[in-house]
Amino acid sequence: MAKILVLGIGNSIFKDEGIGVHIVKELAAEYTLDDVEFVDGGTASLDLLDFIEGKDKVIIIDAVRGGGVPGTIYRFKPTDIEINLPLSLSLHQVGLMEVLGMLKFQDPSSLNRIILFGIEPKEMGWGLDLSSELQAVKEKVKKEILKEINSGD
Repeated sequence: MAKILVLGIGNSIFKDEGIGVHIVKELAAEYTLDDVEFVDGGTASLDLLDFIEGKDKVIIIDAVRGGGVPGTIYRFKPTDIEINLPLSLSLHQVGLMEVLGMLKFQDPSSLNRIILFGIEPKEMGWGLDLSSELQAVKEKVKKEILKEINSGD
């Protein structure tokens, strides 16, 4: 089992919403690294727990609305943000925040092994292509991910 998981999250048919999936697919095609697993998490919900559990480090890439200009890169830990378990009426409503909430409930220390890279989206409508702003920062994000993999933290 790989010790490090790089997990791309998002829906690639909604333009910038799929930035995590675009990046993890490119990393998987470009690099074969010992003890590193690249996974397209897409819009999976509770299934993400199976990928995350037991890893020494989890790096998650997703579109994040943080109020910055499109293409802004955010790096943070789940412990840096407030995680609540909202009431979901259907498993189709379970997203990354709910998965992190479940990890917080099951094993709070597991959140310390997770690093999130969020990229501020511009366009979230129908379409397979990223906006020019996100296309322009993809290589920078990939370099940051590789640096994170090799950081030893």
